[in-house]
Amino acid sequence: MVSKKEKGLIQRLSERLWFGSHRKTREPSAPQLQDSQELQALQQPKEPLTILEPQPSGTQEPQAPQEPDEIQELQEPQEPREPEEIQEHQEPQEPQEPNESHNPNEIQEVQGPQEPQETSSHTARLIRTIFPRRSPAVQIRYTGTERGCGLFANRNLTRDQIIIEESPILTSSNGLLRADWNLTTLTRRQEAVDLFFRLRHIPTDRALVANEPFETILEDFRRDYAFQDPAGQRALIYRNASHMNHACSYCANAEWIIDAEEPHQITVRVTKRVGANKEIFISYGWGNLPFDCSECARKRAKRDAELARRDRFNRKLQRVAMLFKMPQIQCFGGSNHSIYST
Repeated sequence: MVSKKEKGLIQRLSERLWFGSHRKTREPSAPQLQDSQELQALQQPKEPLTILEPQPSGTQEPQAPQEPDEIQELQEPQEPREPEEIQEHQEPQEPQEPNESHNPNEIQEVQGPQEPQETSSHTARLIRTIFPRRSPAVQIRYTGTERGCGLFANRNLTRDQIIIEESPILTSSNGLLRADWNLTTLTRRQEAVDLFFRLRHIPTDRALVANEPFETILEDFRRDYAFQDPAGQRALIYRNASHMNHACSYCANAEWIIDAEEPHQITVRVTKRVGANKEIFISYGWGNLPFDCSECARKRAKRDAELARRDRFNRKLQRVAMLFKMPQIQCFGGSNHSIYST
């Protein structure tokens, strides 16, 4: 039997053992409990904010926001697909044909580049100013002398430059110009009358009759303007070449040649450097001509004018010498190229 004293001792020992084993698991104090609760609150995931859009009256009531667990289940990240699977899903689509109902202007914009727009008037004028259109090398002009019209250079011409290559506008057998004129078309007749001032009085709307004054005009025109073919059987009238005036072989600055075969095309080549607005001369090369070399006549007229000016100046000097009784005065050469002295 255990006595009461031993029971009390055993009870005290058991209480001490129990309190010793549960000393580390006693409840925390009030401040420690508060800190642990705040830490757990920070570690817990926050609920996502939900923005409720305003709905008009008569619509359904806004649904309650879903719990975070439900949102995570709905928005699970998809697994990345392999590149081969992506390429299989992204096969190139076939080009769709344009719908007929679409605007044709829109189809043109999609299919290809638009056509270039027309150049404005200001740009066109600027282009013409910077890059002028190349004018013909020669032009028919009035000489202002008894020669009438002549052929002039529009720009500077270099040596051996071909300036004319053309076929005749009128052809005639020697001595049969009237008959060939009557066989010529009305258009060609009018063109010849417009080009040559000598033919201005000849009618183009009817045939010419023999022994008519117009026949004499045609013969004079053929003598002054016509070339002959290499065989010497036909007279050839050219649009530009027939306006070239004659000069001697020394003063001529161009030469010509005619093809022996039809249509007897003429080619004119420059033999010297010709400045702009200068007249072009050729040597007719025929026998006794009723006119002289144009350049020689011009140079002779210029020389005569210079000699006349010197004569006038010498006479003035002589009068001055006689007035002031100067013993020695030397004058310029006069018409006889002499020097006067007193």
